[in-house]
Amino acid sequence: MPFLEADLQAQLRFFPNDTADIMSAQSSVANCMLVSGRADEALPIQRRLYALSVKRRGKEKEETLMNAVNLAQTLIVTGDYAEARAFCRDQLRLARKHLGLDHRLTLRFVQKRAEAVYLDDDATGDDLEEAVQMLHDAVARCRRVFGASYPLTVQSQTMLFKAETARLRAEYHASEENVV
Repeated sequence: MPFLEADLQAQLRFFPNDTADIMSAQSSVANCMLVSGRADEALPIQRRLYALSVKRRGKEKEETLMNAVNLAQTLIVTGDYAEARAFCRDQLRLARKHLGLDHRLTLRFVQKRAEAVYLDDDATGDDLEEAVQMLHDAVARCRRVFGASYPLTVQSQTMLFKAETARLRAEYHASEENVV
C-alpha cells in the first residue's frame, strides 16, 4: 500500500488537473485499505469518489457504477447493511436500465444487494427469500453469458449457497420459536 499512496501523492503533485488518474489512484488506495481490514478508513474515500464521479460523469455511466459497487462493498464490510441494501436497490435500477440485465456490473449489484441481506441478522424470511431468488437468477445469467467457471459465476454460486444457508437458519429459528 505505501506504493499506491506514493503514486497518489505523485499524481497530486505532478498532475493535479488529471482528475481521472487521481480518482483511479484514490480508488486503488481505498480498495487496498478495504482488503487490509481498514474499511472504516476506506468508507469516506469511497463516498467521496462516488459523489465526484456522479458530479463529473452522471449516475448512469459505467465508471460511476463501478465506484458505486466499490462503495456498496465497503458499506457491507463496515456492517452498514441497511444503507448497503437501499443503495444497491437504487444502483441496480440504474444498472439494469443503462447497462442491461446481463452486464457484469448489474450482476455485481445483484450480488451486493443479496449479500447485504444474508449477512444482516435483522433480515426477514421474505428478505432472505428475495435474496435467494435474485442470486438464482444471477447464477443462471452468469452461466449463460460468461460460462460456468467464470469468476463472477463462481462468486454468485457461492453467494447463493450462503443466502440459502441464511434462509434455512432463519426458518429453523422461526420454527423453534413456534415450538417453545
